[in-house]
This record gives sequence, structure tokens and C-alpha cells, in this order.
Amino acid sequence: IEEAVTSVTANFGEQASEQVGEYVNATLGEIVHATTSGMGALDVLAKGVNKASGLEKLLTKLAIAPEDLTVFGDGMNDVEMMQLAGQVFVMPNGDARLMDLGYQIASFDNNADGVLYEAERILAQEINN
Repeated sequence: IEEAVTSVTANFGEQASEQVGEYVNATLGEIVHATTSGMGALDVLAKGVNKASGLEKLLTKLAIAPEDLTVFGDGMNDVEMMQLAGQVFVMPNGDARLMDLGYQIASFDNNADGVLYEAERILAQEINN
């Protein structure tokens, strides 16, 4: 990314972070995007800057198709990345709103090596095919 990127993260608590995020998006939504990232934290980023925008640049550079990307998410700041990827896992201890998006739920949460478990399972499948 050639231009400077600045982000602000603040912790307002679970309920207040949602309310502050809505206020930021309503008042400054033309220049920034606010999203919760879990445990009461709120991320405020330049509009169009998110995990997906960074991954798109990386995928292009590495000549990898988005459908070949596997991602793991647990917060609302992961939604754009999840929409980009071909294979998506939601962590079972993640934001409840992610559970309703139709993605796979990881077998274990991120406190019990859920990402490692799923990655090993996916790699074992690839080796056996």
C-alpha cells in the first residue's frame, strides 16, 4: 500500500463499542470505517482499508486466487476478509453475529488451538487427495 494508513483502536466495552462505532460511521462514514474487533475494542480505519484490501494486494502479488484463500475470523473486523476468501472458518468463541453468516464453524476456539487444528486437517486432506 503506497499511501499512509492510520488506524485507531480503543476499548469502550462490548455495548458502548457498538454504539460508538455506529456514531463514527454515521458522522464520518465518508472518510473512515469503524468496526468492532472483539472484547469491547473498536477499530477505526480509513474507508476502504480492511483485512480484505490488504489480502487482495497480497493475493495479486503472489498470483493466488481468492477462492484458494482460507481464513479464520472471530470479530466483525473480519467480515470483509471472510467475503473475499474461498474457505472460511468462524471461531466458536467469536462474535455471535458471525455464526449466522453461513460459514463453517471451527471445531475448537482460538483458546484451544482451533486454527491449528483446522489447518492441519485441511493440509492432511490435500496430501491425501
